[in-house]
Amino acid sequence: MIGALGRFRSPSAVVDEMETLANLGFQRIRVEDDLFTFRKDRALAICRELDRRGLSVRWRAYARVDTVDAELLAWMRKTGCERILFGAESGSPEILRRIRKGITPEQTRRAVKLTCEAGIGVLASFVLGLPGETPQTLRQTLEFADSLEVPYTLNLLTPYVGTEIRERAAEWGIQILSHDWRLYGQGCALTATPTVRPWHLSRAVNQYRRGVCQYLEDLLEGERRGTLSKENAEELQRHRHWNFLRRLIGEEILERYGSLAGGSDGNSLGGLAKALAPPLGSAPEEVKQHLEPHVRDGHICLASDPNGFRWTWASS
Repeated sequence: MIGALGRFRSPSAVVDEMETLANLGFQRIRVEDDLFTFRKDRALAICRELDRRGLSVRWRAYARVDTVDAELLAWMRKTGCERILFGAESGSPEILRRIRKGITPEQTRRAVKLTCEAGIGVLASFVLGLPGETPQTLRQTLEFADSLEVPYTLNLLTPYVGTEIRERAAEWGIQILSHDWRLYGQGCALTATPTVRPWHLSRAVNQYRRGVCQYLEDLLEGERRGTLSKENAEELQRHRHWNFLRRLIGEEILERYGSLAGGSDGNSLGGLAKALAPPLGSAPEEVKQHLEPHVRDGHICLASDPNGFRWTWASS
């Protein structure tokens, strides 16, 4: 959607911004560059500047599998990189050639192995429904994704306006099934190929989602039995916290239920937790636990209200 040209800020300017965010209290940063590792010399310069300043912050970035090596990964790990997202796209060499991705499944496997050996987490991203997709290539991608033994996402091909996929759909044998922009959010099967229909794609994604749900169920069962490792316990807690935040923000819970009448305990964290617990369907103590770091760090604050107390997101 944005073309093949890149604009580069100086490594010192990048680290200046990361340092400013760290000083504001942000402990994790996601570098939104499409390809942080596009120029190895620049990526190394950023890492070395982070190291020189002794900046303690955890960060994540996007990379191609053919742009990382052991040296770069070691520096990224040393300076706080905790996860890299690789666009693997497909497990089929033929599909990768068709979309001119310029990588092979073997390169993906090598990059994942190197990254794991460096102590950095991996998230691999795949797209289903690409030009030339068949039931066989679909199965090939799913089997390849599982074989990497790292977390991965399955995304459905979405023919956004302005993309080559949309402009050359007919030429590439892609049938666009809907122009309802409300459906263009990665959740619906919007395309088909001569041999792969929407139900093929939906079935694959639903099977993946069931696997994720089963994994979470296994974590919950381990918690109930008291057999969870420290790492898995932290992962489960992170999942719960992010799910809490998604609901709090996405459903505008604070905006809708954060105004509390005078004379109550609405000016306390406990009072806010009690007010938000029913719409969230959680116990007040659990809500309080999730809210506490955001109130402490000033992300959620108390404001005056003619009728009592009003809790709001910090404006700056």
